[in-house]
Amino acid sequence: MQVSFDYPSDESNIVETVDVGMIELPYEKKVEIAHSSLTNLMKNGIPLVYAWSSGKDSSVALDIGLKAARDFKQSGGEVPPFVIIHGNTLLENPEIDRFAKEEIVKIEEFIKANKLPGQVEVATPAMSQNHMVNLIGGRTIASLPGTDSKCSVDMKVTPINSLKKKIFARLGVDVEPVSVIGTRFDESPQRMKKMLERGESDLEAIEHNGNLVISPIANFTLDDVFWHIGKVRNNVDRQSYSNFDRLVEVYKDGEGGNCMVLAYADEKPRSSGCGARFGCWSCNRVGTDRSMENMLKKDEYAYMRPLNAFRQWIRDTHFDPKRRNWLARSLDEDGSVAISPNAYSPQHCLTMLKIALTIQFDEEQIALSEGRDPRFEILSYQDVLAIDILWNRYGYNNALQATRVFRDVYRDGYRMEIPSIDKIYAALPAYTEIRVPYKDEKFDGVLSGLRDPDMAIIDQENIIEKEGVYYTDVLTDTKMGIDEEGAEMFFGFPELGIDYFLDRTEYSYPAAGLHALARLGVFSIANGRHRELDRMLRMGNQLSRYNLKEVLHDREKLIERILEKQGLDYQAVHSVRESEHTVSDLFDMQAGAEEIAETTEYQYQVLREIEKISIEKDRKATIYRINDNLSLRRGLFGEAFIGDKTHWFAISPKGKFQQLSSSQVTELSLALIASNEVETVFSSSDVLDKERVNEQGLSMAF
Repeated sequence: MQVSFDYPSDESNIVETVDVGMIELPYEKKVEIAHSSLTNLMKNGIPLVYAWSSGKDSSVALDIGLKAARDFKQSGGEVPPFVIIHGNTLLENPEIDRFAKEEIVKIEEFIKANKLPGQVEVATPAMSQNHMVNLIGGRTIASLPGTDSKCSVDMKVTPINSLKKKIFARLGVDVEPVSVIGTRFDESPQRMKKMLERGESDLEAIEHNGNLVISPIANFTLDDVFWHIGKVRNNVDRQSYSNFDRLVEVYKDGEGGNCMVLAYADEKPRSSGCGARFGCWSCNRVGTDRSMENMLKKDEYAYMRPLNAFRQWIRDTHFDPKRRNWLARSLDEDGSVAISPNAYSPQHCLTMLKIALTIQFDEEQIALSEGRDPRFEILSYQDVLAIDILWNRYGYNNALQATRVFRDVYRDGYRMEIPSIDKIYAALPAYTEIRVPYKDEKFDGVLSGLRDPDMAIIDQENIIEKEGVYYTDVLTDTKMGIDEEGAEMFFGFPELGIDYFLDRTEYSYPAAGLHALARLGVFSIANGRHRELDRMLRMGNQLSRYNLKEVLHDREKLIERILEKQGLDYQAVHSVRESEHTVSDLFDMQAGAEEIAETTEYQYQVLREIEKISIEKDRKATIYRINDNLSLRRGLFGEAFIGDKTHWFAISPKGKFQQLSSSQVTELSLALIASNEVETVFSSSDVLDKERVNEQGLSMAF
């Protein structure tokens, strides 16, 4: 797409030849360029989509854009439709959330007063992307420093991108809209590097991730941003959508009291100490939420102290192994399951829910006594039911247990103060992942998955056939969801909703709660997800049959109970020594395996050769040694992660390599249970490349 631009005439040579990351111009000229760039897009009939966070940078970019639209219209131009998108994670700092809502009203008033074809849209995460629901529901864990930003992607990036697509389709224009963002080279060296790599510019739109993007304030310094805000506040520019007083107040309180107090007071910008950043009140990707800590120094923000304490408690309990679920959520091909730390345990999830609802109820009671709306909401009616769906499909808690806790707190006066912590773990303790038999004769039963036994037994179950398999006919939608009106009625009419169903599911198996909500039409699954839900329900129902919920947080007790349910004597496994029936024969099961050394010293030569193999990101290996006289007779064994698959192999004392079958892996796991001396002797990201290994004369069956 070719677009013509009318650059400011006296600077045309500069803007076409100077590196965009190095332009040094007066503040007024930067505003002129930003104004002109956005006007040029409008002249070409291009719709604009403003990404507005309510922060200082996006607010200045939006202010310039709205003025450009107003000026273009007043000059006789036809302003293309534009949209301002705001992302609300539903976990925003309550003061920032309130401020954003106030500013949205002002933006809409400006648009209406100037008769502009614009609107404000708020993007919120879908139910399946709601971080607090997934955290308490046992689906995910908190993001800590050094971990990925999946929570940010789920709660903000994905919802905004999804909303953009809907808006673009609704606009129905012939040209692709351009996203207007408030990024600046001056923010940090890292931000400048990324912006330059993407080719971001304040002059023209560039393509990034399949979208056209322009950065009108790319060359603004922090002083420029606050100079702009200061001019508006001091009535130099009376034509902005906002006076920015609340914006300054929020940044000042987030910084600790001094930010921008003197901005523009003596015709000199003062931006030092104005670097406060705000995010979700629950965010643990930062070590300390400094903006929240600073705000809590003022009594007017004391209401947020329980939220901050809850956040810290989640962080402090994160690595406690007794607060984790140690059972994997999927089976291997042979019906075994991995024992390793996953999401939080059912008990920990239940405690989090009780704390969250107690904090929320207290705020609602204070609001009621003061005759105002609550200042925050942690969980809605829909969220509580969504947590029940997660718990019930995983077999985590009793049927509709989250709903029961809600009734306990909101009607029966139950409260859960944030518990004290005896020990804070810096990391999960070292462990060896093992696999144990899990699948039994009932696992694949007709009614063990996505089937409603209560309805089937009276021949009233509505069923649907998918790829030759029969399932309960559950409502479907584009995404997993809880009907808002249905949730309101469920809690609003207790005799027909919450009380009725809690009384009838009190002693039911966990999945009964999910089926009850499905029958009501309150719960819907994503299109094409019948098979996946069926799989998860089979895992959860097996967990319930084995009565594992109470031991999911205890690795040893979990292993013991599963083995007992499988008919295996846990104590006998622990007492195995030189048994004929374990992994002792593994080294003889590979026909024609080449013996390449006669002494155990070759084990270490093997390790050295593996260390030489070239590094490749998607292949990792760990090699262990059993030091006692168990079934491996002091041999080596290991696991190799190749792509998305895990391969277990054994190395005999004579140097034989052999890949283990699923059943052999299960036997190996039992041997590991019995061994008290398992040592990691090699761990790296070195590739286990078949050709390279064969070049060394080894035989590895990957």
